[in-house]
Amino acid sequence: MSRFIWAPLLLILFSCSKPQDESLGHVTQPKLPKRVLPFVVENAEISNSKSADKYQIRAYLKEGYSDSLDLDGVCRQLHKHCKDSFGFDRSTKRLFYNMQLFRGRETARRNVSWIAKCSNSGPNQSLKVQTNRMVLEAIQKHNSDQQRVEEAFKLDELLKSKGSDLCSAYFAMLDIEDEAISLADKKYPQYGEKHQSYYEQLLKDKKQELRKTLALSSSQFLALSKAGWIVCG
Repeated sequence: MSRFIWAPLLLILFSCSKPQDESLGHVTQPKLPKRVLPFVVENAEISNSKSADKYQIRAYLKEGYSDSLDLDGVCRQLHKHCKDSFGFDRSTKRLFYNMQLFRGRETARRNVSWIAKCSNSGPNQSLKVQTNRMVLEAIQKHNSDQQRVEEAFKLDELLKSKGSDLCSAYFAMLDIEDEAISLADKKYPQYGEKHQSYYEQLLKDKKQELRKTLALSSSQFLALSKAGWIVCG
């Protein structure tokens, strides 16, 4: 065999057996998974003035996490997450924050029935965690009462047969309350007794319309109001 054939053959063999030059690159290490947070931040309202920074934050528990969690610990996680995300530590002004935790996205969006919150009572004061005992006790009482659970289930099935469901109907009820407040505010921006009377009449009329649309009796509509905020939180 001629030397012209051997030369390229040796070149191939040497290039295959030569160890990789580490200076040309490195092996990518697998990334460690980030710690899974049990909540989602739904809304953050930030107000900055010359003298103070204010944060109003609403978050809700992810699906699969229940309100039986250590809510104190979850609130502290929420505080740390927001502190890192919004730079609380970098604020050179007076700092106020109020972070509320809800059971679900809809209640967080509407800002109703928070289950825990963490805040500071004054500028640059330490973190204070508070749970909403009234809501949590009502949930526990409902879930431990088999009759209430069954009644809520039957009401949900009844509403489904009418093309709706318990939570959709309940949130429609909340929307009515928001609408009535908004209309009363526009008509009587100075508030007072006229504002209150107009709001109450609007709310009564609109709830009556919703009850008829859902084809529910008065007692069933009342049951919807009671069960909705617990079941659909």
